Amino acid sequence: MCDPRPGARCSADTMKELQAAEERRTAAQLEAAERPDDVDAQQRLRQAEEKVARKLAAYDSSPRGQSDLRSAIAAAADPSAIAVDELRTRLAIGRITRVDQKRALARSRGGSAVEESREADKALRRLRHPAPPAEISETPALGFYVLTDTGADRYTAASAARTAAIAAGAPNFYDAQTGDQVVLHRGER
Repeated sequence: MCDPRPGARCSADTMKELQAAEERRTAAQLEAAERPDDVDAQQRLRQAEEKVARKLAAYDSSPRGQSDLRSAIAAAADPSAIAVDELRTRLAIGRITRVDQKRALARSRGGSAVEESREADKALRRLRHPAPPAEISETPALGFYVLTDTGADRYTAASAARTAAIAAGAPNFYDAQTGDQVVLHRGER
């Protein structure tokens, strides 16, 4: 998790780490292509891809990463393109991750439920960067997401997301627009 103190250089450091991980992945891809039968080369490629995914998730959860994702969505020529939908998914998951990080930080400091909630609210306010309505050009992400081992699955109806979360054994699912958790009741799990 990034350093939550004001003025911390989380995003810049995370971006540098992401770039370094992408360079290592590129080198591993070249090595794996040159030696397709080499098990070690294939393993290094898998590890490099996993590291890029972790670094990308960390960057997406940072305020700068969220801003970059919103800018990329707004700049897209076709707002209904699959690539834009993937950016919206990353944006929602980044918000969820950031809120979870802030709640965990408050818990680790021995904070009360009120302090935990306050930290989550501050994280969301910072990530959203409210703009005057005339400047808002992105279409809000609608629907619900269920986080599974393979990533995030998107659903348009809450009932479908609830069913998928129960099937996956997930304790909750998320509203794509707000990033809020929808907790499943014990009897539903």
